[in-house]
Amino acid sequence: NCPMSPFHFPTLFLCALLFISLRPLLPAAEPIDTRLLDEWKDPAFIKSFTGDLGVRTDIEPSISVEEKALISSILPLITQNQTQAFSSLSVKVTTQSSAALDFLLGHLSNVSGNREQAARHYRVATDKFPNFLRAHKWLGHFYFEQQDFVLATQSYERVLSLNGGDEFVHGRLAYCLLN
Repeated sequence: NCPMSPFHFPTLFLCALLFISLRPLLPAAEPIDTRLLDEWKDPAFIKSFTGDLGVRTDIEPSISVEEKALISSILPLITQNQTQAFSSLSVKVTTQSSAALDFLLGHLSNVSGNREQAARHYRVATDKFPNFLRAHKWLGHFYFEQQDFVLATQSYERVLSLNGGDEFVHGRLAYCLLN
């Protein structure tokens, strides 16, 4: 029941074989926590997240002026005290809030090592905004780490359908399909 055309399977199969055979030779992956915090130190990322550089409305949820102010107010905490940033943000997020805020709660949970809670927030973000590319990608990573290859496959296939696939997603999807 794979929605991909039969021409993609050989490519994915070869990618998976290459991924499996080269994996012992690859350097250890950088911890997720560091990458998540590094994004929030990048002014360009912050501007893109808050919509200052324009939002790709097809794959990114919009945020209100009030939500943008909220993010700006907790920005120092995001890189210095993630627990406090999570607490400050979580009391403000409602079912009517932008999916971007749920996504941010997911990232803060991820940084704190609470992967289950992070996945819950990413799922809420994708429920609120079904085309939320980054949330689908992070859900795929979570499911992959949990070795839930069925759900990881669904997330990564959604990422591909939103034109967000890179070599990392393709390699992990191929590995999921082999499992």
